[in-house]
Amino acid sequence: MELSGLHILLTYCCNFECDHCFVWGSPQQIGTLTLQQIRQVLYQARETGTVEWIYFEGG
Repeated sequence: MELSGLHILLTYCCNFECDHCFVWGSPQQIGTLTLQQIRQVLYQARETGTVEWIYFEGG
């Protein structure tokens, strides 16, 4: 199975507390990807040569 896309969650912090949220985001949540971590993930994705889409969420 090839990696065709990425869904990158930048942070769990969110202004809402939706019951349907699959990551349980809320204003009280902490945890954020650093710029270095994001760059590393994107570099690794590019190296696969199969990624067709990237979806950023959070923040």
